[in-house]
Amino acid sequence: MEDYYEILGVPPDASDEEIKKAFWRLAKKYHPDSPGGDPEKFKKINEAYQVLSDKKKRAMYDQQRKYGFSSVGSFGGFDFGDVFKDFGFIDLDKIFEDFFETKTVKRKEKGNNINVDLELSLKEAAFGTEKTIYIEKFIVCDRCRGSGVETGSGFKVCPTCNGSGQVKETKSFFIGSFSQIKICPLCEGEGKIPEKFCLKCYGRGRVKSNVPINLKIPPGTDEDDLIRFKGEGDAGLKGGPAGDLFLRIKIKKDPVFEKDGINLKTKLKVNVLKIWFGGEIEIPTLEGKIIKYKLKPETKVDEPIVIKNYGFVKGNKRGDLLVFLVPDFPKLPTNIKKLLEDFLNKMES
Repeated sequence: MEDYYEILGVPPDASDEEIKKAFWRLAKKYHPDSPGGDPEKFKKINEAYQVLSDKKKRAMYDQQRKYGFSSVGSFGGFDFGDVFKDFGFIDLDKIFEDFFETKTVKRKEKGNNINVDLELSLKEAAFGTEKTIYIEKFIVCDRCRGSGVETGSGFKVCPTCNGSGQVKETKSFFIGSFSQIKICPLCEGEGKIPEKFCLKCYGRGRVKSNVPINLKIPPGTDEDDLIRFKGEGDAGLKGGPAGDLFLRIKIKKDPVFEKDGINLKTKLKVNVLKIWFGGEIEIPTLEGKIIKYKLKPETKVDEPIVIKNYGFVKGNKRGDLLVFLVPDFPKLPTNIKKLLEDFLNKMES
């Protein structure tokens, strides 16, 4: 027969509480579902605890331990090996969560975060903007100012916990009964409840409303960027902190410019004669400025004109504007058209 005290790592005069703590520590470590778990060690730990946690079994065990075991694995007609003969492992993680992560103080419950898609023009995304949007969210109740108490009323001592904010809960498991101090479910740890609940929010301290929110969008905001606005989410319960607002940016298609990384592309129709003989053209920019640009004679149209630092803004950088010329063929007078046709024929002959 193995030494149960040695298995649990406690002295023979250990208290019931010390034995219980040792068991939970080892059981958690060697549970088969835990990383590095050992089913055989776990079985021995449980066997030792079954004996040492029961006063009668422990007394019998201590007597045999003092005067010598009569046989291996049994004494006094009691076979300890049979205790876990048909033992099925259970999920101790749940027991640990419920009974060894005791919480007796509840913080004010924070409001939920809100996620919203916001569509911007390309110009707004590049240079930043200010927007006012309306969203439906929980706000602090203006009748009770978040307290949940009806005007002219007050609080009274919680009858469930008698003002302590805590209640004792006892549950039984195969290894015995365990008690835990938990947050009172009625007053939620506050120790008091309203004498009369607010008629507008029914004691929750918040109501739902469609409210305007002013937003400042920074320059260089890109597609699918997520911007956080702290405290602009739902108001918390009973005066709890507000959640946050998260904006996911969507950029509308621009009729003139196409974004390509931090560069912008645009197509510009130009009289074919200017492309051929040269001349001045006007190039629009994202910010609304017009750039006058002089074309050289016989400008190639298969390569873009690069206008430096007129692209998309990103941080302290700005991309370029790439202008692709699209030849525009004007309607020519008959005599000019005849001269060009004659010229073409001479070139081909």
